[in-house]
Order: sequence, then structure tokens, then C-alpha cells
Amino acid sequence: PLDKGVTSIVAAIYNRTTGETIYSESADKHMPQASITKLMTFYVALKYGNLSDVVTIKGEWLANLDPQSSICGIKDGDEITLEQLLYGLMIPSGNDAANAIAYHIAGSEEAFVQLMNQTAQMFGMTNTNFMNPHGLHHDYHYTTARDLATLSYEAMKNDTFKDIVRSDRHQMGVTNMQKE
Repeated sequence: PLDKGVTSIVAAIYNRTTGETIYSESADKHMPQASITKLMTFYVALKYGNLSDVVTIKGEWLANLDPQSSICGIKDGDEITLEQLLYGLMIPSGNDAANAIAYHIAGSEEAFVQLMNQTAQMFGMTNTNFMNPHGLHHDYHYTTARDLATLSYEAMKNDTFKDIVRSDRHQMGVTNMQKE
């Protein structure tokens, strides 16, 4: 058993080898996803994209974001690889990178969200619903601790996923639009 000092409202911890539940607390309670959403965005990007794809950022992809939200700083016209966008998605939790990935992979946020929800269903994540690729609040954008444990388990099977999410910094370098 875990230390009783755990203060989380919801939790689900499993043994990756055996699938045995080690600890759970309200594991099927619907909760807002916030930036945890980006784990699925990342997974779908790896599944349907190529790391070396060059993405030309369009300003309209960034227009619906809250200006106070977390971004990685990409700009209209930037030419950047999908791999660089994945670092921008994970390290600074870039909502701008999430949108760029969605448009690049599926042509729109809505089509990308369909891929996210299809992937969730494929994994058996029956208490999860995505409404956007970044996790900004929406009443119908939710998940559970149990479903997040499932997503984490599936995503950690991918070496690229593991390498990038373990990074705490990444030097992107210059782009065609930004010299710093």
C-alpha cells in the first residue's frame, strides 16, 4: 500500500508487467484533462506523422488560443519539423504546438480530435473524451485516472515518446522566421 499521505483526489497505479492494480482512488471519476491531453496529441502525432515532416505554421492555426495560455513560441510562417513541434508540445506544454500538430496531421482540429477519440477507444479508454488537442477547458473534455494509466502504458511502449517526455530541455535553434 501507498503512504497514506497521498492527497490526490483520483489515482490509478498499475504494475506494467502484470497489470495488477497497486493503488486506486476514485479511478473512474471524470476529471478535466488540462495539459495531460498532450500525451494523446503526442501519441497520435507519432502514429500518423513522420518526425522529419516539415510543417509550415499558419497564423490561423494559432488564432483560437487563449493568449495567456502556455506556448512554445512558434510564429506564422515558421518552418519546423514535427519532431521539434513534439518537443515544443511537451517541454513548455505548448498549446500552439498542439494546434500545429493537429492541423498538420489531420487538416483541422476537429479531424485530429476524431483520431484522438478513436485511439482512446482502441486502447479501451471508455471514460475519456477529447474536444481539442491542447487541453484548454471544455465541459466535454474529460478523462479518468484509470484511462490515463492506460494511455501512459501504451505511449511508453514507443522509444521516441519516452525520449522526448524524459527531456527537461531542448535547443530548437533558429527557424526561417526566428533567428533566436
